[in-house]
Amino acid sequence: MIISPKIQYILYMLYIWAGKKPSFNRSKLYAAKESGGLSLPKIEWYQYAFSLYQLAKINNSRERVPSWVEIEEELVAPTSLEAFLTQMGRPVPFKDPVLSFVQETWMSAHQHIKCSPYLTPKSSIWYNQKILIGKKPVMWEKWAKAGINLLCNLLSENGLKSFDEVKQEYNLAQEDFWKFLQIGHFTYRVMGREDIFNQVWGPFLRSIEGLSA
Repeated sequence: MIISPKIQYILYMLYIWAGKKPSFNRSKLYAAKESGGLSLPKIEWYQYAFSLYQLAKINNSRERVPSWVEIEEELVAPTSLEAFLTQMGRPVPFKDPVLSFVQETWMSAHQHIKCSPYLTPKSSIWYNQKILIGKKPVMWEKWAKAGINLLCNLLSENGLKSFDEVKQEYNLAQEDFWKFLQIGHFTYRVMGREDIFNQVWGPFLRSIEGLSA
């Protein structure tokens, strides 16, 4: 009585699937029952939420940085892990799955709320698809080792820092002035505009501000 229905179910399914591997479209699994779906939860969203909770701590200087950050920063040196999140043109060191996933999570979160990840104060200067010098992204290892990795490193409350301020803060040489002009031109043109600043950074910041609470 118990075995027979199970055998019959399999036989019926063989006829329905016509020898093909049984499968469900994920959109059907996640769709509401009212729409003909099974209304199952999207498991990947739980993983994204957990990862964003960790990444929000990295972007919040008041929070204790997760222990795994030090390990991953060894792989992305001389830049920081925070900068690596928006370095889409850079190969993932050693094809590290953790680095690949956190980068994907960061980009997907921005895409979900229609916010550019490349034009925020926390965006990387290096390998940034929107910062083009000679029509291609740049990576100046000397500057990265000095601690200049994010756009906010060149910004103050009053806008773009002067070269003397940056030179003194990061111990740059006088011959770096030309590079400062190149990066500074972009930073002033885009990030120096308050409307652009609020447009690209404000929505995302509000979206994650509660994650590290």
